[in-house]
Amino acid sequence: MANFINLTPHDVSILRTDGTTRIFPRENREIPRLSQSTKQVAEIEGILITETHFGETVHLPEPMPNTFFIVSRLVLSANPHRTDLLVPEQMIRDYCGNIVGCMSFAHN
Repeated sequence: MANFINLTPHDVSILRTDGTTRIFPRENREIPRLSQSTKQVAEIEGILITETHFGETVHLPEPMPNTFFIVSRLVLSANPHRTDLLVPEQMIRDYCGNIVGCMSFAHN
């Protein structure tokens, strides 16, 4: 059986093919993110215009046997060599447009 570790800042609910929902609770550990630097490139009518450049991934655990990590799309995109990273896909929204779950996971 596969082990799923949710490294996003919120619980992830997924609708399974049998119609049931599985919830992946947020882990109590540091969330993987990309380092970033932002610089001002312009100012328009008192509004700063900036550029952000992303660097290395931080706080991403090393691969483990039979384990998948649920991460942000930005972390997934920055680590195309990792086959153990998943992101929520096919979002399910409530009547206000808030995400309440997903129907699948995507990977690189």
